[in-house]
Amino acid sequence: MSAEHEFVSHFIRPDRQQAYLELLASPDRRRKFFGHLAKSCDLQPSVVEELRDGCESAECIAEVLRTKGAGETCYAISEDAEIDGREVRLTEALQRVVARGRATFLSCVPGVVGYYEGADFEERLVLHKR
Repeated sequence: MSAEHEFVSHFIRPDRQQAYLELLASPDRRRKFFGHLAKSCDLQPSVVEELRDGCESAECIAEVLRTKGAGETCYAISEDAEIDGREVRLTEALQRVVARGRATFLSCVPGVVGYYEGADFEERLVLHKR
């Protein structure tokens, strides 16, 4: 199963999964996907964990993700074209997206641990399927 399919099947609400998979499957429709990703309303509430107060830097977020099992690399689904659709170093990905207003999902442990950065600077979430 691809990292993108894992993201959708484990972190997106079941009623929205098929639509997301269809958008991700088409290079022409991928941009539309980012419009949906920019708002966290389709994330499954049971997997969402807010970051503790004061944890706003890429370094702090990386540390939180590592405590949940993240390794050195992650798979990025991002409005940042430089990392979208690629396996990248976790710290590099976080430095590129934290507080940049680019909707991004980082798959740290496929289907288990991820990070969501919304287009709204206040929306930074750890995703953890228990």
